[in-house]
Amino acid sequence: MKEIFIISNDKFYVKKKDFFNSNKNTFTIINCFKKLKKIYLFARTSKNKGLFRHKMSNAELIGVNRIFEFKERIRKQKTLIISLTPYNFFIAYIFTLIGVRKKNLFLFLRSDGYQEYTIKYGKLGGLIYNMMLGFIKNKLNIITCSTSINKKIKSRLVYLSEISNKWLHYRKKNIKKINFTNKIRLLYLGRFRKEKGFQDLINLFNNLRIDCSLTIVGNDFKFLKKKKLS
Repeated sequence: MKEIFIISNDKFYVKKKDFFNSNKNTFTIINCFKKLKKIYLFARTSKNKGLFRHKMSNAELIGVNRIFEFKERIRKQKTLIISLTPYNFFIAYIFTLIGVRKKNLFLFLRSDGYQEYTIKYGKLGGLIYNMMLGFIKNKLNIITCSTSINKKIKSRLVYLSEISNKWLHYRKKNIKKINFTNKIRLLYLGRFRKEKGFQDLINLFNNLRIDCSLTIVGNDFKFLKKKKLS
């Protein structure tokens, strides 16, 4: 495979070969294909530079209006869709209409979108997400990190790195002696959004009966100010 098409819901600001956006994780995924000859990125443009910058000399940002220009190439190459959103669903649907086969379409679900849409938009949001997923689930290959989605639809499950009993078991072999008299410091690094679970973390922390501190670091200060959390 020398080329790949990637569909992302993110907005990108592009200056020559420098790409800017506000989601570092998207760059992490795209960077997996950095050795390919060409990466065609279907995404929206932004007039503002995002917080994160990544130089991608082999990438090209393409608008929806150019889909039919690349029609023959799209049919032959693999396409990776990062998350399921109305924008991504729209492009994926067009891809199926122009004859892209299932073997070339892959949807990567990093989390349970149904739960996120329900938290953000209520029951209607969850219904819309289920409708989008139900419509295209048989038209592409699904890779997910969510066990709840894996139980509902046919998909390939990818396990994220996490602290589990197995991880702790092997970690004990190399861990240094811990001074339990020191105060435990917890760190949350992420976006301040309800669907990301930061409020649940705060509630859990408030119920802890140990001497510890919690530091929260993120970039959504407008949300914090609105919720009077800053």
